[in-house]
Amino acid sequence: MRRLAAIVSWVALFAATGRAGDLDASSLREEFGRWEVQADAGKGGGIDAICDLVEGVVVFGTRKPNPGHLYLSEDYGATWTELPSPTQNAITCLTAASRDRFYLLTDHAEVFGTLDGGTTWRLLRGAMPNRSRVGAAAAYGLMFTPQGTLLMSDTDSDGGQVYRSTDGGETWTDLGIVSRDALYRFMRVGNAIVLNGFAGAVYKSIDDGRTWNLQAQLSSSALFATEYLGGSYVLQADQAGRVYRSGNLGETWEQVATLEGSADDFIDLGYGAVYYSTYTGARDVYLSLNYGKDWLKLGPLPDSGDDDWLDHGIRLNAPDFVVAIAGTLKGRIVRNVVGRDRLRVVAASEQSGGAPTPSR
Repeated sequence: MRRLAAIVSWVALFAATGRAGDLDASSLREEFGRWEVQADAGKGGGIDAICDLVEGVVVFGTRKPNPGHLYLSEDYGATWTELPSPTQNAITCLTAASRDRFYLLTDHAEVFGTLDGGTTWRLLRGAMPNRSRVGAAAAYGLMFTPQGTLLMSDTDSDGGQVYRSTDGGETWTDLGIVSRDALYRFMRVGNAIVLNGFAGAVYKSIDDGRTWNLQAQLSSSALFATEYLGGSYVLQADQAGRVYRSGNLGETWEQVATLEGSADDFIDLGYGAVYYSTYTGARDVYLSLNYGKDWLKLGPLPDSGDDDWLDHGIRLNAPDFVVAIAGTLKGRIVRNVVGRDRLRVVAASEQSGGAPTPSR
């Protein structure tokens, strides 16, 4: 694939440098804060919807001020081509069943689906009234579950609702109010699904989204950042900068940190390493190497000024490296490529106490 050889060479260089004993805060900032920035990748539209289509194929969609555009990469986000788009509305979420079959959600709560990799699209669920009283989009959450179910959540300020389809979006069942306030995003957690939102609470389903239970009332502030780190670890963070961690798949939670700025997103890198981004204050990115227990401030994204930040990101997996890839409010794509062997060494060293613990 295009530029793949260059990516592999870059990873090989970093995999060969540094030993566990060499780690300190400065070297961690240098290595994990070295973002490759693709300026204006979204042609001015904010990027809060990005989805892994496996084997280096990834797609993103744009929001205002240039909404409704779709871009596809087949080389782990190194280069992009524009796809036909079915909408001029903001794209708030993307979810995939396979390389060719994926779905998008708009700020009008419309759901569109493609069966041919984005060449053609079909409207599966029409627009619905936006009942958010705080200026949010009508919907942010869309998930294709391992059982083949589509789930959507809305932002009704009088009670966030969940909608479920078991036939590829042809028909939908309204499951009713799940939360007393707007809902945000779904996250697969082991064999279950968790859902967070504006009420500061976490909801959990263990039956493929049929029923939902209040799992924990973590905060009085909205929860947006959500991530599953593999094993039994789950993270949530709120607008006040409080980070919560569960070591048992969301059954119980503890607050592990309070960081500067409001939480926006996490990006799991694997092996206990995870990024955390903020959207107020300095718009810093943080790094944890021990499943969210301790955090190191990496600083803001390169050339971000005072009005851009890491809005939403994911991990792309390759045999020898991982790619943290994210979109920003101003429509940039940022990436950091880390060799798997290197990541294992760094994370294992931190978790065993062999390297200095990052300061908060």
